[in-house]
Order: sequence, then C-alpha cells, then structure tokens
Amino acid sequence: MKLNCDMGESFGAWNMGNDHKVMPLVDMANIACGFHASDPNIMQHTVSLAEQHQVSIGAHPSYHDLQGFGRRSITYTPQEITNAVLYQTGALDAICKAHQTQVDYIKPHGALYNDMMRNQSIFEALLAAAKILRLPLMILATQNQDYDHLAKEHGVTLIKEAFIDRRYLSNGLLSPRTMDGSVMHEWEEIKHQVEAMLHNRPFKSIEGDEIKLQADTLCVHGDNPIAVEITAKVRALSMQVKSIYPVGEFCLLIRFSDVIDPRLPPLINHAREHLLQHYKAELVQAVPSYTTLLLEFTPSIFDANKAITEISQILTLARTVTVSNSETRVIEIPTYYGPETCLDIALYPRLSIQEIASLHSSELYQVYALGFAPGFAFMAEVPEALQLPRQDSPRAAVPKGSVAIAAKQTAVYPETSPEDGILSAEPR
Repeated sequence: MKLNCDMGESFGAWNMGNDHKVMPLVDMANIACGFHASDPNIMQHTVSLAEQHQVSIGAHPSYHDLQGFGRRSITYTPQEITNAVLYQTGALDAICKAHQTQVDYIKPHGALYNDMMRNQSIFEALLAAAKILRLPLMILATQNQDYDHLAKEHGVTLIKEAFIDRRYLSNGLLSPRTMDGSVMHEWEEIKHQVEAMLHNRPFKSIEGDEIKLQADTLCVHGDNPIAVEITAKVRALSMQVKSIYPVGEFCLLIRFSDVIDPRLPPLINHAREHLLQHYKAELVQAVPSYTTLLLEFTPSIFDANKAITEISQILTLARTVTVSNSETRVIEIPTYYGPETCLDIALYPRLSIQEIASLHSSELYQVYALGFAPGFAFMAEVPEALQLPRQDSPRAAVPKGSVAIAAKQTAVYPETSPEDGILSAEPR
C-alpha cells in the first residue's frame, strides 16, 4: 500500500518536519501551497526533493490561516473554497512545471479537510476545483457512500486514505486533535492500527468501538517526533514479495518488484539481514540487486520447495521488525573531468565539459547493487540530460578508475574491464 505524507510545511527561516529523511520512504508527498505554511522557496525545494526521489506530488491547500497552521475553520462560501484551491494548486503546479513535473492529486489540509468530511457543500466545492483541474481528490476512507456518488457525478476520482497515528471516532471520522489521546506516539499502538488497515481488519476507535476501513493509501505525519522511525517501520510492514523461484541448481531469486524504486534497497537489505540470520550455515551468499535478492545455498542441504515456503514465512515475520534507521554512509570520490577523459560525451555537442562536470557531480547517487566485477557498484540515478545510450560495441578494456554512464546508471571501474557505457571522467 502506498504511503503519503504532508511535506513542505516550513516557512521562511522556521523549519517544520523531517522532509529530507521521510521523502525517500514515501510514495506521495502532499506539499503545502502557502496558505497554512510554505513559501515559494520552500515549495521549490520540496518539489525538487520529491522529484529526486520519484515521489508523486499532491497539492495540500488549506484555509488562509498561517497563524493557526490551517487548523482553524474559517467561514468561506463554496465558491471561495473552490477559488482558494485553484489558486494554491495553480501556484504549486507552476513550480512543478519548472521542474518538468506535475501535480498528480489534491489533498486538503487541516480544518478544510475535516470540514470537507462533515459538510457536503464544502466537499462539493472541492470536487468542483478537482474537476476543473482534472485531478483526483484525496479524502478520508469512510463508509459514506454519498461521497462516492457525488464524486462520480462530478467525474472526479477519489483517493481514500487512512491515518496511521491518529485515533478515530466510532463514526469513522478522525478524533479532534483537542481530544486527549487523539494522536498516537508509541510504535506498538501505531503498529496494531497499521496492521489492521493493511489487512482490512477491524480496530478500536478512541471510544472503544470496532471500526474497519478500506484505504488506497496510508498517511504518515512528518511532524511526529519519531516520524522517520515510524515511516520506516510502516514501510517494512507493507513490504511485499512479488515472487520466489529457483534459478540454477542451488539458487533462489526473490523478486520484490518489476519497477526500480529508490525505496526498495532498504527493504531488500532488511530482508537480506533476516535471511542471513536464519540460514547461518545453509546460505553461501545473498546478493541484492535493484529489485531482487539472489540466494545461493549449500548444495548438500538445498530443498527448493521447502526453502520457498520458509522464506515466505520469514519475510512475513520480518515486516513486523524494525528496518534499520542508521544514517546512510556518503562516500565522496574526487573526480577529474577534462577534454581527454570526456571524449565520448563530447560526441554529444549539446553539453560542454563544464556542464558535464556540473550535472554529473550534482547528484547524490545511491548504490543499488554490486556486480559485473568485484567492487563494481551500480549507482543511480543520473540527471536526465546525461542519460546517454550504451555503445553498440563494447571496448575490450577500460582503465581502472574510469567513470562511466550507461543510461540512468553511473559507475567507477575498480579494475581494468570491458565497457559498453560512455566514459565521462576519471577519479583523482
């Protein structure tokens, strides 16, 4: 299930949330548009961060209430609400266009969100804005069929969400923040609610009644003091294995996805740690890649069918265990870009040596896999302007230390090796 989070809620010199740590862990970013928080510079930075991590962008409009952080209901006419949402979403969309991206949906903030769920005329005002903008509208997952019918009449798609760290009233609405215990801060309490939401099971309302929700996405709050830890744990709980199957005589391949995703490596490594711990004697090696984990077993004790069943059970259990929240280690490699080392890229006259150096060195690359040769790291993602095709005929040998680009990937050659990428630089 997809995770969404309210983002970009700082203002000027005032900082709010943990956007740079939470963004890599979520699928959808609800970005403030200036009425309850944010400003043009914060919006630009947050859009850039979302684009970097391939996170879907949603507009997060509110009542015009900077002082109250959008948590106070303000009397607007329906037309004024529609206009305010158009105004805020338009501002965010303009900044998105500057980054060659777009707004994908609308999620109201704070009091406007709560009022929408209690007042049909406010809901219809938001539907009117969503219809004009041709965007889906994110709402609270409830059993209210009237809202489904209204959205269908307006031709607007609804995205239904549930909140992992907010307590619910027995009617399926969120308990007011003014109510004692309305926001949960302890993981064990949050975990119980998350597991119920993921598996469509009932859970207790703040009043003690059982309720059940069907949601398309789960909301995590970036301003929670333990937001990063909670988000990582929820991501682990929602971890899915697409398939497990034999490859070769004594190996199994675990496929987590068919799509490369920057949020996958921590989950694959999380699974790897658990499997190495369980199969201490049986596993020869466990090799992570972009979307898979390859397991090589000791030949004398390998039983493919038994191992597939066990691994499924182990990874199901692993979802309830904390994903490591240790800081990522950043390795800086001094690199030389010059006419004699950028000959391949120079074949593409649209880029100067200075532009190549600036673009290639501006990114923080993530290591997705090791392979091809000992110590060879597959790193991504290269800026779009540098995403060049592989060569038709590989070189027989590339000097040790060469830096190359192949489509969206970049790499440093630890040893002299064959190469079909584009040489871009050399380390110094």
